[in-house]
Formats: sequence, structure tokens, C-alpha cells
Amino acid sequence: MSLTDTKAERTLVLSIVAHPESYDYITSSLLSSEHFTDDLARRIYGSVVSLIKAGVPVSATSVQTHLVEDGLAGSAVAGWAKGSVVPKEEC
Repeated sequence: MSLTDTKAERTLVLSIVAHPESYDYITSSLLSSEHFTDDLARRIYGSVVSLIKAGVPVSATSVQTHLVEDGLAGSAVAGWAKGSVVPKEEC
């Protein structure tokens, strides 16, 4: 099963970034990165999970830093969070 609504994916991921305490309650046992169809949502969700498991506080800044360390341009994340379409080559 996968989510097919990229707007819903974006909303879910950004909600978890804004309220990381909801991760355990809502998604930890129900959702994995593979459930996302949007590549950037998949990568952001994966970063959130990695940060939580490492005990690192989750924030927009920590997620963006984690993604940049993994080779994703910071501007791509910021644009995606605002609703912009990010070209595949930036993911």
C-alpha cells in the first residue's frame, strides 16, 4: 500500500516535523518511508525517523541539515515545504 496524494504526504511529513512527539503515537508502527510515492517526502520522513531513533531533536532545521549532509540541496527542501514542485534531479 502507498499513499498516492502528494499533498497528503507533504502534510503528514510536515506535521511530524512540527510535532515530532506525534511520531510514536501516529506512525511509528504503521508507516515506513516506502509508503510514500513522492521521493522528497520519502527522504524527509526517513530523515525524521533517523533523527528520532538517534535521539536528536527533530525540527525543520535538524531535518534540513540531515538531508543536506545526505546530499540533498537545502533549497529543495524549503521549496517543497512551501508547496513547490521539486525537479527529480534535485531529489
